[in-house]
Amino acid sequence: MTRHGRLFTLVLWTALVQLVLVGEAQAYIDPGTGSFLFQTVIATLVGAAVTLKMYWRGIKDFFGRGRSAAESDKSGDSEPRESS
Repeated sequence: MTRHGRLFTLVLWTALVQLVLVGEAQAYIDPGTGSFLFQTVIATLVGAAVTLKMYWRGIKDFFGRGRSAAESDKSGDSEPRESS
């Protein structure tokens, strides 16, 4: 095992022992913490939705049915049509 590998293993075991052997924490979580966590979750979801919306056309073209973006621009269609 290399020197860095042994050091990583030592740090990992030390962290694991600290997590397992830790006793009761005398900590206080105020009501604002729940509000902050809720805002973080909402912001993450909204950010993911905006990112998806920005790259949606590229995603559709990547997973499209064999038509490239250049072919669909030539034909004037923004999306392939389904036959009925």
